[in-house]
Amino acid sequence: MMKPNSDVNAEESQQSIIDEYMTLRFKTCMLNSDFAEQVRSSDNGHIFLKVLRERVVDELGLTREPELEDMQFA
Repeated sequence: MMKPNSDVNAEESQQSIIDEYMTLRFKTCMLNSDFAEQVRSSDNGHIFLKVLRERVVDELGLTREPELEDMQFA
């Protein structure tokens, strides 16, 4: 992904993993009646979904800077 000629299929694969995890987190959050009520009946439901997406990106560690250990080849 960091290489200039990175494989498009790898990026699509990573995006599908993010989307799948997002779907799982959304379904889990919708089990919470308060969250589900706010998403469905509130005018700000889109904000709840945006915050959830940001949380998913944070949980997957996509917002933090890479560390040396992340770049070492094992």
